[in-house]
Amino acid sequence: MGTYQHTDRDGTLFDIAPDALVAMRADGTIIRANAAAFEQAGLTEAEYVGRPFWDLLHPADREAAAASLAQVWAEGRTVRPLRYRLLHVDGSARWVEATARLDDPSGLVYTIARDVTDRENDELDRLSLAFSDAPLGMALVGTGGGFLRVNLSLARMLGLTETELLERRLADVVAPVPEQSWDIEALGRIGGSLQAEVELLRDDRRPAYALLNATPVRDALGAPQHFVFQVLDMTERHEAQARLAANESKLAEAQQIARLGSWEWTLSSDLVSWSDELCRIHGLRVADAPETYQDALERLHPDDRARVGRVMDGALAERRPWSVDYRIARTDGELRMV
Repeated sequence: MGTYQHTDRDGTLFDIAPDALVAMRADGTIIRANAAAFEQAGLTEAEYVGRPFWDLLHPADREAAAASLAQVWAEGRTVRPLRYRLLHVDGSARWVEATARLDDPSGLVYTIARDVTDRENDELDRLSLAFSDAPLGMALVGTGGGFLRVNLSLARMLGLTETELLERRLADVVAPVPEQSWDIEALGRIGGSLQAEVELLRDDRRPAYALLNATPVRDALGAPQHFVFQVLDMTERHEAQARLAANESKLAEAQQIARLGSWEWTLSSDLVSWSDELCRIHGLRVADAPETYQDALERLHPDDRARVGRVMDGALAERRPWSVDYRIARTDGELRMV
């Protein structure tokens, strides 16, 4: 009598549970389910029980759900909740979050599936707002390499409208990177995120550069579903670097014409940096320029080193400009006054 009462109580709890409860065999055949499960699918008990569980799922989610069931048989339970889409008889799909456990005495897998469609939609709405309003370029790229979604920041970076960009592929707007493939298949093999500085291909051929970060979004089997790209515009930095390089080139040319050399000394690290013209004045190759202050003093005539050192020490102590004439011994043995 006690066993009967226990079983009856379990059956009552099974039927009145607010979440869908489903019992199935190893092959996925549904043996039992509660009213909440029937309601989720819009089916009667007769239509629901006895059919393969996979028939109730969105085709894109069936493989992941089968892998989750195999994990339950191997480990006794799901390691983490699985989200999948459950098909309703009216053609709509509901997002559910499921956990499962193996019941050894009966040999059945019991699954609890909670409808999280509203939560999923809220999360997607928040993601959509963050995506659209992000100051950096963002895109979702499918496993075929085409753009699934882009934001206005990325479209402006490429000189396109969002509609025009959605008609392109990733390879159409990102220049090849040496020793780095942006091929979607290669991206799918990365463990985490991939980051690289790339050139963007604009229709107007205007130079554009960006720091690109790609992260795959995977299903429960680990296969990439799509890729999230974040694109930080680096064009202004590249232009600034180009201007700096041009100015340095002009300075080097002016120093060569005027036969004026220059050097810098970083006190904190004791590193010195000589200009190309100063190396030529000393008869040195640029690669052989001194690296420390003491190395630089060694390039002076031995009789002038102490005097120059005292001038430098006084200037540093008093924080004032300094000027001094001294002799140098070139590598070819010639003495010069500078």
